[in-house]
Amino acid sequence: MIILLAGALFVAFAPWRWSPAVGALLGLFVAVGFAISPTGVDNLLGRHGADVASGQLIQLIGVLTALVAGALATNAARRMPQSHPSRRPGFTH
Repeated sequence: MIILLAGALFVAFAPWRWSPAVGALLGLFVAVGFAISPTGVDNLLGRHGADVASGQLIQLIGVLTALVAGALATNAARRMPQSHPSRRPGFTH
């Protein structure tokens, strides 16, 4: 959770136009971890209880949302003309 929090803070406050890619990569990292985990699918299917299945589903939805949103934001930022970071919409000092 600390790694994801650090990534979220980086995406929120870094002035570079490629910074949303960090969110996408972290989402991909956790999604791949779920896919290769020997208990990931069992957790999702409820073999370890409904609470575990609910938590796994919420986490999976969150990281897939981060993956898609990060990829879309990176693509949109790539198409924007290069300008000084303080002139970008939403950038605050």
